[in-house]
Parts: sequence; C-alpha cells; structure tokens
Amino acid sequence: MLREDPFDLAGRKAKAHGACPVTLLDDFYTNHVAFDELCAEFVCKVCVAADEDMGFDGDPWLPPTRPTDEGDWDIPY
Repeated sequence: MLREDPFDLAGRKAKAHGACPVTLLDDFYTNHVAFDELCAEFVCKVCVAADEDMGFDGDPWLPPTRPTDEGDWDIPY
C-alpha cells in the first residue's frame, strides 16, 4: 500500500477549507522544522496564515515564541 505524501494531503485539505497548509501537517513536522521552511514546500496563491500560525503572539514587534518544554537538553532550538 502506498502512503500519501503528507504535504500533498495537507495542501488539498487547506485548499478545501481555506486554511494554511502548514497548520494541517502532523506535529512531527511542525515540532521539528521551522514554519518558513515548511511554508516553502507549498505554492499558495494567497497566504492565509495568521500571526499565531507563524509563532507570533499577535504583536509584530515581539519575537516569535518557541516551545519551552525542551527539558534538560542543551541543544538550541
């Protein structure tokens, strides 16, 4: 059985619902790859991503938020 490409699947779902395809990817991708790198995998005619989707808290002057549950790992995000 062939597995469907998760980027193709997210792209189709996003188009049908008018959502950002990056937000429809599995947590595996969104937790390990930066938003802009994931975004570059899609060719959207119009960007519908909200600031929150990109990691901003809504104030464009604040830096993006990053997960804080990195535990005791001494690895930069």
